[in-house]
Amino acid sequence: MEEKDYNGKTIFSSVASILNESENTSVFIFPNPVYDGYLNIFSDQNLKVRVYNCYGKIIIAKPLIKGSQIIDLSNFSKGYYYLKANNQTVPFVIM
Repeated sequence: MEEKDYNGKTIFSSVASILNESENTSVFIFPNPVYDGYLNIFSDQNLKVRVYNCYGKIIIAKPLIKGSQIIDLSNFSKGYYYLKANNQTVPFVIM
């Protein structure tokens, strides 16, 4: 969550993870926001994952196997991104 104070300074809440469930698939991502350049993804089944930047451009598209995986985001700018896996969309922030 984004919060702006009276001076216009932006801070983000300390959301540690997001759990989405849809069509019997669970995708769990952490940390959110991403500070170290690595996004951890856990899923209960094999997935095709796509990461989009804030303009809707696909910046990563790859299959992930069931279990825990790490996606390297260290080459991408700070900002808002979206992870899509099957029919789920999970927003996250790179700090």
